[in-house]
Amino acid sequence: MYSDLYIKRPRFGRTKRIMLLVFALACVTGIGIYFMLYTPRTRASESDLISHEVVNINRNQFGVFWKTGSPSAGSIVYGDSPSTLSRVVYDERDPAGQGKPFQSHLVLVSDLEPGKTYYYALVSGSTWIMNDDGNPFAVTLPKNAPLGAFPQPAYGKVTIESGIPVDTGIIVLRKGDAYPLAVRTRRTGEWLMPLQNIYSSKTNEPTGVGKEEIITLEIVDATLRTSRIKAKANMLSPLPETIIIGKDYSFIDEGAVLSAFSGESKRSTGETDILFPKEGAIIPSGRPLIRGIAVPGMRVTVMISSDPEIRLETRADEDGKWHVSLAKPLPPGEYFLKMNTLRADEEPVERVRTFTITKSGEQVLGDATGSASPAPASPSPSPEPTKEPASKPSPLPTDLPEIEPSPSLPVSTPVPATPSAELLVPISEVSPSPALMGPTGTPIPPVPGGNSTTFTLISLGLFIVGAGALLLL
Repeated sequence: MYSDLYIKRPRFGRTKRIMLLVFALACVTGIGIYFMLYTPRTRASESDLISHEVVNINRNQFGVFWKTGSPSAGSIVYGDSPSTLSRVVYDERDPAGQGKPFQSHLVLVSDLEPGKTYYYALVSGSTWIMNDDGNPFAVTLPKNAPLGAFPQPAYGKVTIESGIPVDTGIIVLRKGDAYPLAVRTRRTGEWLMPLQNIYSSKTNEPTGVGKEEIITLEIVDATLRTSRIKAKANMLSPLPETIIIGKDYSFIDEGAVLSAFSGESKRSTGETDILFPKEGAIIPSGRPLIRGIAVPGMRVTVMISSDPEIRLETRADEDGKWHVSLAKPLPPGEYFLKMNTLRADEEPVERVRTFTITKSGEQVLGDATGSASPAPASPSPSPEPTKEPASKPSPLPTDLPEIEPSPSLPVSTPVPATPSAELLVPISEVSPSPALMGPTGTPIPPVPGGNSTTFTLISLGLFIVGAGALLLL
């Protein structure tokens, strides 16, 4: 009886069995392809994105600078329409896309068309970050040429307190409502930023930089340690001192000695003091800032140990401020500075400082290339620094208001005068790395989001299909 039931049980026809197997295989294949090609996407407000801005914009390029709450590999995918984000560019510090994790990210996209709108998404790890409306970010390039280069590029050096260079830093320069400029530090901790290709973020029209214009710099390393600097444009070539990451600086004479934003409170200087240079300062310029405060109208004498000894005299102005400037730059070396004046009761008072002049920026470039020959700097009537990058650290405490991030920014194109060795690279020369290009020179798309989980699911699906096929035969 049981054998009769087995023999007479309904069975699927051969055609139906084949159709069922094909359907099952199609389902498993579809699920596998979905998981292999799926890239997680999220809105900016739902991600660990801290800030994001367009930088270094000009007629043929734009850059993106952003910060994340946790370290991740950074890149952007972009295209000329919201639905064709098929090209990828990696972080400037990871041009081959090896997945190096940072919390600060800088990506530059070049070889673009003037006046055209481009769309992009940030990529943090394997997650795409887009606008809160779910659409890609957009940027429209300017149509008009820049006004021209600022006479000198901004440059300087960044280290930690022990003097070790910060080689993963990003420097962001902000000027009013212009798109910011951004560059990365080199392995020496030095950086150089051409002050050209500056465009208004409101009109997309070129704008210039006045020598007396107030500029703010934000220096961020890979772990978001940050320094904020406030200075006039004519004091950026180079910055008066090596920057120690994590400390804030102001190189604007505000009539008082202020503390750095490193936790110190403001301290009184009394009626007589040397404001600049600071004790033990390491200065990247042959003409250091030499200024201070004294009794208004009182004569001030400054002596600097050199061969021959330098002796300068001046008087404090009505606000009690004084400064002197050098006719010739000091050569690299250690120096002793002494200031003599009188108190209000005409009692003599003396203040001293020791400081070090490091090898200048032009000398550094010459050593690196073996052939730098910059034009000599002419004497300046005011204690403004000359064009020369820095070397070791020495914080310049000063108080500084919190710097609000400005709209986006620009930087690019050739470095004037003394372009250089590996140490300093003009932004306009940044182009996609060969590692990012396919066989025909077209940037390759981002790596799909598949992983071991994907293959596990596909394997399980194939096992189920195989088991079902055996039961049906």
